[in-house]
Amino acid sequence: MGPMSMQNVVMRVALVAHRHNETNLRLVEVAPEGVEIEIVPPTQTLGRLRPDDAALARLDLLPTLDGIEPGLWEIGRIETDGVQVLNPLRTLLATHDKLQTSRALHAASLPHPRTAHIIAGRAITPIEPPVVVKPRFGSWGRDVTLCESQAELLACLEALAPAGD
Repeated sequence: MGPMSMQNVVMRVALVAHRHNETNLRLVEVAPEGVEIEIVPPTQTLGRLRPDDAALARLDLLPTLDGIEPGLWEIGRIETDGVQVLNPLRTLLATHDKLQTSRALHAASLPHPRTAHIIAGRAITPIEPPVVVKPRFGSWGRDVTLCESQAELLACLEALAPAGD
C-alpha cells in the first residue's frame, strides 16, 4: 500500500473498487487514525494484501444492468487467502442479484415482497397485479415498471422478450 511507516499503522485496508467516485473518496477521507486505506482495483489486490489486512469490496452493477463489475474472482481469492473482506463475495452476490436477495430474505424468515423469476416471453407470472417488474441485476431505479393490470404486465413482458421469441 502506501509509503506510511508501519509503526503508525494499526490496519491496512484496500477499498476494492474500479472508480474513485464520491462515496469511495469519502470513505478514504474519513478513515480513523491508524487505518491506512486506499482505493485499489480488483486486479491489483492479489499478492498485495496479507491476512492481517482488510478489504472493503465496493463492486457495483454494470451500467447495462446485466451483472456485476469484474472483480468477483479476486474478491473470492483474497477471502481464500485469509484477508478479512467486508462485503464478501457471498454478500455481493446476494445484494446485487434481486433473486438471490429474495432467497436470502426468505431463508432468514424476513418479510419481503413475493418474488418470481420471470424469463420474458416464456412464462406468465404467478403473481397477480399490481406487480413491479425489475431487472434481476438492477439499481438506481432503472428499468422498473409498475404493472397495475394483467394487460399491462403482459405488455411489459412482451416488450422485454428478445426478438424472435
